[in-house]
Amino acid sequence: MWTTMTCGKLMLYLFLCEVILVAIVYYSRTLTLRTSSARGQQHPVTSGLPRPNVDQPPITNRNVNGAELAETNHERHSHPRPTAGGMAFHPNETTCKTSVAIGLAITTRNAANGSYTELTEMPFFRSLLSSFCKTASERYDYRFYLSYDYNDEYLTERSFRVRMSAIFGDYASEMCPYSSAYSLRFVSCKYAGKPAWAQNDAMIEAYLSGIEYFYRINDDTVMTTGNWTERFIDALDRFTPPRIGAVGPKHQGGNLDILTYDFTHRIHVNIHGFYYPRKFPDWYADRWITSVYKPGRSVKLQDVQLVHTMDQGRRYNKTKKADSEVERQVEEDRISVIRYAAASQQEFVKLDARKVIAISLYNASSDHTWGVVRNAQLMPIIYPGWTLKVYTNRSLIQEGYPNVALDPDTITPYISDRVIKTLQLLKAEVIFVDSITTKKIPPQLWSYLVVDEKEVEVFLIRLADNRISEREFTVVNNWINSRRRESVFVIKDHPKYSNMTLIDGLWGARSNDLRTFLGNVSMETLLEQHEKEVNIATAGYLELIYSKVQDDIVFYDSITCDKPRSIPFPEVKRSHSYIGPSSLCQKLALFVILSQILILLILYYRRLSANIPSHGRRRYQVTHRAPDRITSSLSSNGNTDLQQQGNDYDRSLHRRFLTTKSRLANEPINLQPSIALGLAITTRKAPRSWAKDVTQMPFFHSLLPSFCKTASDGYEYQFFLAYDYDDGYLSKRYFRTNMTITFDNFSSYHCPPSSVYSIHFVECGHTKKPAWAQNDAMIEAYLSGVEYFYRINDDTRMTSRNWTERLIGALDRFIPPRIGVVGPKHRGGNLAILTYDFTHRTHIDIHGFYYPRVFPDWYADRWITSVYKPGRSIKLENVLLVHTMEAGQRYTSATKADTEVNGQIHRDRAKVMRYAMVAETGFRESDPKKVIAMSLYSNGSAHIWGALRNAQLMPIMFPGWSLKIYTSRRSYIPERIILNLERLGAVVVFLESRTTKKIKPSLWSYLAADEDEVEVFLIRRTNNRLNKRDYAVINHWLESKRPEGVIMIKDHPNHANLTLIDGLWGARAERLHSLLGKSSMRNLIEQHTVRSGGNNLELTSILEYIYSKIQNDIVFYDSIMCDKPRSVPFPVLRQSYEYVGQEYNSHEQTRIDDKYNLLRRRNPKCEENI
Repeated sequence: MWTTMTCGKLMLYLFLCEVILVAIVYYSRTLTLRTSSARGQQHPVTSGLPRPNVDQPPITNRNVNGAELAETNHERHSHPRPTAGGMAFHPNETTCKTSVAIGLAITTRNAANGSYTELTEMPFFRSLLSSFCKTASERYDYRFYLSYDYNDEYLTERSFRVRMSAIFGDYASEMCPYSSAYSLRFVSCKYAGKPAWAQNDAMIEAYLSGIEYFYRINDDTVMTTGNWTERFIDALDRFTPPRIGAVGPKHQGGNLDILTYDFTHRIHVNIHGFYYPRKFPDWYADRWITSVYKPGRSVKLQDVQLVHTMDQGRRYNKTKKADSEVERQVEEDRISVIRYAAASQQEFVKLDARKVIAISLYNASSDHTWGVVRNAQLMPIIYPGWTLKVYTNRSLIQEGYPNVALDPDTITPYISDRVIKTLQLLKAEVIFVDSITTKKIPPQLWSYLVVDEKEVEVFLIRLADNRISEREFTVVNNWINSRRRESVFVIKDHPKYSNMTLIDGLWGARSNDLRTFLGNVSMETLLEQHEKEVNIATAGYLELIYSKVQDDIVFYDSITCDKPRSIPFPEVKRSHSYIGPSSLCQKLALFVILSQILILLILYYRRLSANIPSHGRRRYQVTHRAPDRITSSLSSNGNTDLQQQGNDYDRSLHRRFLTTKSRLANEPINLQPSIALGLAITTRKAPRSWAKDVTQMPFFHSLLPSFCKTASDGYEYQFFLAYDYDDGYLSKRYFRTNMTITFDNFSSYHCPPSSVYSIHFVECGHTKKPAWAQNDAMIEAYLSGVEYFYRINDDTRMTSRNWTERLIGALDRFIPPRIGVVGPKHRGGNLAILTYDFTHRTHIDIHGFYYPRVFPDWYADRWITSVYKPGRSIKLENVLLVHTMEAGQRYTSATKADTEVNGQIHRDRAKVMRYAMVAETGFRESDPKKVIAMSLYSNGSAHIWGALRNAQLMPIMFPGWSLKIYTSRRSYIPERIILNLERLGAVVVFLESRTTKKIKPSLWSYLAADEDEVEVFLIRRTNNRLNKRDYAVINHWLESKRPEGVIMIKDHPNHANLTLIDGLWGARAERLHSLLGKSSMRNLIEQHTVRSGGNNLELTSILEYIYSKIQNDIVFYDSIMCDKPRSVPFPVLRQSYEYVGQEYNSHEQTRIDDKYNLLRRRNPKCEENI
């Protein structure tokens, strides 16, 4: 009996085991693939990123976009087909080469017959998958990403997705090539009726999974061409640089003018931060991706074909009147493409561990995680050579936890390890902070630990929800490369930061200096010691750090730059964006999205209430957008008011930050002189084709090719292109960037290799004034230190070689050399004058401008031809060019009377003769005993250019005297202004901060009285001009041996009732010290300032106080009321309406009302003809 029972039980056990085995084999095709991920297998073709771990139950995993992800993998290999009952795939033996994501939005809305009982009738299976298997290639890893709406009737059901996965697995196992791998993943979207958003979510999921190539496709598609994978990849590789662009198949059905299907590399997401812009929820996404890579990087392959069956009907209606919005988005994103291509072509700069941007990663929200990823994508473009360090904690990371980055509301407890691996793939360095430290320091401050890393020299603290930008890099670059000595800097680029000190995410420092300020205590120790003091609030820690560094900090402030320790931004704001957290903007965008969803729900409910039937085959509701109305308040009215003109000219004096240079400008080559080719350029009346192909511009198809054929070896050629602020194309940054890259590529291959070439764009604050624009271009070149200037037109074809040497040689043959103008012989245009002119930088030293401001368009070339006659204006017969005038006349001329033109020529010809006479006899060496002192503390154009202009005038107007410019290292003066002042022979004195705090900036120049080697000094202002009338007075005072120790000049009716006038007095230093009771000028000013109420003291009060000390030893040279006590007549007759102390703007123009005041109160008795 025992034997019988035992055998019976054994048979029963065997039968049960057989049933279980059959069940396992059957369900192995329908359940999610667990084998490869459970064993921790890493896929060899996903750029180092493993597949997500799907050991947990399938389908319900949460994804980084707030999408639910269900996945099943079915892999086939080059093994014999298994016998019945065996497994159909062997994941441990996968040898696929390259991963390809096939992403699509899928829906069952309006399904046929109201149900999907036969899933194989879905377009995905009936059309797409069946044709895919026939055309797929061997040895690839194909992954399908199907995104669906959160309210989809069928796809939201887990059982439905499992059935789809089972059918997919069966079909792929049986029909697709053996040696490739196949997987199916579902991405749930938290919105409805937005196919472009859904397609974007699918591709972002693929990106975070490490997929290399992306094929965006539709489910109602029949593929007809084999080997499409290799052909697409090969087409992307043929771009220069490779893989930056979009390709697609030729298709039947749908819109044939654009890429209805697109194939890209993961670089596409690196460039833009998305696959499709969020601005387009349904329509225009395919038009956007087609246009954003034009010209040259958007190709439809004729040898890859498919059919868009549209068997579910047309699912989209075109949004009306949205063209302007699309073009604007394309324009913005095209800049990113051009910028990335330029950086990639030059090869990305090797990372420097000494320069670090530090970010804390501690929050699993989508804003936070995707923000860090996006900054890692931007690093090599915005901060080339810098290292990104991300500080996090291992306890926050969960392997395989699918976190996606598109839903702002998603809050998950853990950060996916895929985010970490994506960061590492993007070359970011991930630092895991130990658990002991994380318990003592708030997670927001983990990034501050970068201070303690010894190899770091400079660091920046940034937040994950910020985006690094070129505007930010300009600030950082200015701080590092200028002469600024502050160890810490803070950026304030929004009104909400105005009253803040140290702002989290917007500061940086030099590490060694900061450690010194912290008392050589590590940042970790400092934060831990004050944990209880600051109540764990970030603001408290920031105040603590600020208290340590407040004496060595500078604020780059675009809102209130007149505060102590604040300086203006070195770049003009181009849009409404600013440096700092963007969460407010994201919340606003979320509000707009939610509002749209609410409106759609209301409309849907109203349609149901009205019992309106659904018109079957349209699956998505289309959002209609009205075109944005953009208005500009910019205008240029030609006002000659002093302040108005000065504001306009600020752009030139600070324009180094507005120029774009080609990469060749930094190559180390031993060069002969630098030559600026300056021109006014416009796209006015240009065809629309220029926007897509800049090579159609006259600059590229006429000037640049002929330039490269005729340029010489061993020179530095710099093109300065000035354009109107409202130019239709040139005012757009992407267009200028595209021009720069085209210039760079052309000059690299076609111009002489031993010379260097660069291009600079100069934005003008005026419009339709070509001579002003040409002047602005040349002033920019002058400030950049260029030696020779060639003013030329873009519609020009150069025909003579060695024109550089010939033009320079002609200037050198003048006596004295380089004082004059030469030009080529040309065909086209006015042949009687120099339509093209070539000068030395001496030309601007003489005149203070390249062209006079009185000529906005025509007459400038007539002026420069005539002002150097006779003998210094030559047209060379052996230098030829053609003025093609192919673009026609693009400006209307303003008529000037001959008397006005001749009057300007007569005045400026006198400057040339005077300069030539001094140069011929030799410039006198400056004597440090005789000093003209000026304060330079304002970054206004009138003051900055005034300092430069007076430095130019010094050797002519005050031969033998020295010019000293008193400023502060923490002042606002651009570095290149200082370099130009020193090049002109001025002595720049940088005052210490303790001095500048106690003495008003306008009085800094008064400190010349305290310098030991100074015997005589004159106080002058930068917005006045040194002139011969001034020199005659000073010379008379010194040589007539007048006994007075102090001199005061009154040369205008406004001076009549004043005593000591700032900028119009001077003294013998030794006599002045005696009058001050042996006290230094510094002590006198400081003591009076303290006694009278601090630095808010009025300037007139200090002047009156100084006058009270010297009033018994002063003489007034007075051309208005010379019969007053201590007054003597002027020793020189007045020429024209010039006077000492006359104010000028940055264009060398004077105030109009000066003329009438002088006429009304002129006193000939007070002027002598000596």
